[in-house]
Amino acid sequence: MITTNVTDVKARLSELLRRVAEGESVLILHRGRPIARIEPAVAGDLSTDDTERVGRLAALGLVRLPSRPPDARLLDGPLVSTVDGSSVLQAFLDDRADDR
Repeated sequence: MITTNVTDVKARLSELLRRVAEGESVLILHRGRPIARIEPAVAGDLSTDDTERVGRLAALGLVRLPSRPPDARLLDGPLVSTVDGSSVLQAFLDDRADDR
């Protein structure tokens, strides 16, 4: 398995994807912590529905299924608000651009 950081992925994406196509896996780290893994796609993965795929991920312990439906009241108010009126989206984009 290839281990690399986010900055390196940005610079070498084509090369890393070529190696994944050849059968290797890539573990991506952000500040030393694993955040993603790129693995070769299996032909069966392309034809299965999302429910089955999520079930397989849950069985592997990679995701956790909800224990109950989401609370619909969460959608009643504003989705995002800030005290000073600044843009949460802009803060996210700035953070991403700074690669923090």
